Amino acid sequence: MPHIDIFVARHEKKDGDLEKKFKEELKAKGEVWMPGGTLDREQMCLSADGLKDAKALGQTLFGGKGYDAVSVCTSNFLRTKQTANAILEGAGFDVEKDLYGNSRRARFRTEDRLGLGGTNWEAPNIPDFKKDLNGYVSGVLDKYFLERADQPAGNPNIWPVMARRSAALHDVLADGVEEMATRLKPQQRGLVMVITHCPTIDALAGVYTNALNWRATGTSQNGAQVYDVKLAQPVEAHDMGQYMIGSTLGEDRPQWTSVPLTIKGKEYSMPVLQLQERARELRRISLTAVQK
Repeated sequence: MPHIDIFVARHEKKDGDLEKKFKEELKAKGEVWMPGGTLDREQMCLSADGLKDAKALGQTLFGGKGYDAVSVCTSNFLRTKQTANAILEGAGFDVEKDLYGNSRRARFRTEDRLGLGGTNWEAPNIPDFKKDLNGYVSGVLDKYFLERADQPAGNPNIWPVMARRSAALHDVLADGVEEMATRLKPQQRGLVMVITHCPTIDALAGVYTNALNWRATGTSQNGAQVYDVKLAQPVEAHDMGQYMIGSTLGEDRPQWTSVPLTIKGKEYSMPVLQLQERARELRRISLTAVQK
């Protein structure tokens, strides 16, 4: 029977020396390093150790499995694309031929809603905003999910990061498994791989484990639905290798109904239809609601 392996991971270690160089150059110009900004997104690459570790991970997890089809999705950050390429190289793929050539074996896509991509970090010009930006990003899991009810509606500086990013990852996983199911024949094996960032992975893990919960509590003065959002417990699915992995079996396409993942040593599973429904709900909430 066909078999699909599922892999969701954070990018490997970025080049700290290069980041330090960028920051020093910006400081000399009187500018500040912006996490998620153009420089961070397009030029912040992996370190030599990061590339080495990604290749080793690919060899350990996927080497010798002889995949008949591969579906890869990364954020629009250079380091996520480098991580995906290195993992596949470690697994024995000819990346240029299999991913960027005319091979029908692999499907590669970039999704700018995964991770910090798509969030406009560079637009705000508020006093002290740049100084507080790193704290804002690091506190995104336990302090931020939607726009705050006590802030002006539509404030572009407090985009609903967690809801939007989590919705994107739900979509990518459901689409990847469904698309892979149409490509595999009996006895074949496929890989669905997503390389993104910690906040995105933690958001998905929070939904899978029911640690991230939200409930409607009323309506704000401007008519937006107000949600009480809580992270019941830290999930931190990205530690100890910074990835989640799973696999699913099926004799024919109708049986490809779930997306299983192992998170912190425990197995969880969510039906594809539920993943898609959660994505729609999270997108709707992220666009129309505020947080209590």
